[in-house]
Parts: sequence; structure tokens; C-alpha cells
Amino acid sequence: MKRKLLSVLFAATLTLTMSQSAFAVSGQYDTEEAALNVQTDNFHFGSYLDKNDVDWFKVKNTSSYRDMSVVATLKSQQYINYDIVAYFPDGDVLWAEDNGQGEEDIVGIGGLAPGEVMYLKVVGHDGAWGSNAKGLGYTLNIQKEFLN
Repeated sequence: MKRKLLSVLFAATLTLTMSQSAFAVSGQYDTEEAALNVQTDNFHFGSYLDKNDVDWFKVKNTSSYRDMSVVATLKSQQYINYDIVAYFPDGDVLWAEDNGQGEEDIVGIGGLAPGEVMYLKVVGHDGAWGSNAKGLGYTLNIQKEFLN
């Protein structure tokens, strides 16, 4: 029993040390230049935005020889509909398919080349999309995986 508990604690410790978690402060990450740098392969972020606010995230392939895939999953809380936009190195812009209030929107890329940078932007809600209730936010998960 003691050995099993130690292995569970060890696994939990590894999971926590291999992921990056952050929570927004109003006025931060509001521009591409001030984007939050995603440094780990498993990134989790939670925030609250109003209709005039955005949060930016910077994802860089730090490998010198392997391509990287990036998948971002944005989960809006019930009655709120945040949106996510991906900005790719070649200038392409992709809005994730909008699945509506309280649902997940997903966007990704399959071949971010070594040294390339992409940006993700979460766009705040307004009354036309759902409730203006304060205290309802979003969670963003970004998974990075090296290919080849």
C-alpha cells in the first residue's frame, strides 16, 4: 500500500511539474507584444474577459530540427461564448469553429517549423453572444507535441 501511494504521489508531482498554469490579471496579455509565453507542452489558463478585452498567447517551436503540432481547446462557461483565433507564421488567420455558449472551440496546426512562432488570441464576450454576467470565464488548454 505504501509503495502504491508513493507511485501515485510521484505521478502527481510529475504532472504538476510538467504543466504550466496561469490566471489572468486585468490589463495583462492584451496585445501580441505582451502575449503570455507558453513554455510547457501542457499549458492551462483560466481568465475572465469583458466584451472589450482579449488575451494573447505566444507559442514557439523551440526545437532546432523537429516540427511541432499545437492544439488549443477553449472552454467557455455556461451562458458565455468566448472565441479563439490562431495567427500563423505565414500570415494566415484562422478563427476556430464557434460551438456556442458553454461549449469547446478547438484550433490547431500540424506543422509549426523549428523556430517558428504562432499566436493565439481569446476574444471576450458581449451581450449579443450571451450573458453579461460577471464572474463567468473561460479555460484554455494548449497541447504541444513534437513530430518526426
